[in-house]
Amino acid sequence: MKIATCVVLLLFSGAFHAQAQSRHDHWSVVRAEQLSNHEKFAASVEWTRNRLMEVGEFTQLLMENSNLEQMSKGGGFDTYGLPADTTVVFKVRVGELDKYSILDWIVQNISFPNSMLRIAGYGLVSRAEILRLKVENAKLANASADSTQKLELQYLEAQKALDEFLATQRWVD
Repeated sequence: MKIATCVVLLLFSGAFHAQAQSRHDHWSVVRAEQLSNHEKFAASVEWTRNRLMEVGEFTQLLMENSNLEQMSKGGGFDTYGLPADTTVVFKVRVGELDKYSILDWIVQNISFPNSMLRIAGYGLVSRAEILRLKVENAKLANASADSTQKLELQYLEAQKALDEFLATQRWVD
């Protein structure tokens, strides 16, 4: 009888260890995937930030090379007060434009719109995930039913916003 009990306990502990290891391996895969997605998103944000910095540089170049003195000296494209028929001329050498990737058709019509969609979508995913975790934490902490229900409603609204975004937004091809 003692031997049978020991065998059962050993089998149970082996199965428990295998299950725990399997669960750990699963979480490792999930964490690796989340990290990979985060790294891709961070690269997308950095790419977008660099393009926006280029827009600032390009705008400055245009201001410095415009025929409107107040725009050149004022540091901005505020055309308030100018007659409606005013023509603005920018004299910039083509060679100076070559360094701006933002003028590339692919960047303007594919890359930049896709990056903006990715950032907007990631924000919605993050919001829904944060609220889901808050709901779990509230349940684990035995929070009041009222506060847990409020969090659950916020989570459902965030999830609905994400679902609507995913249903209506498409990557530019």
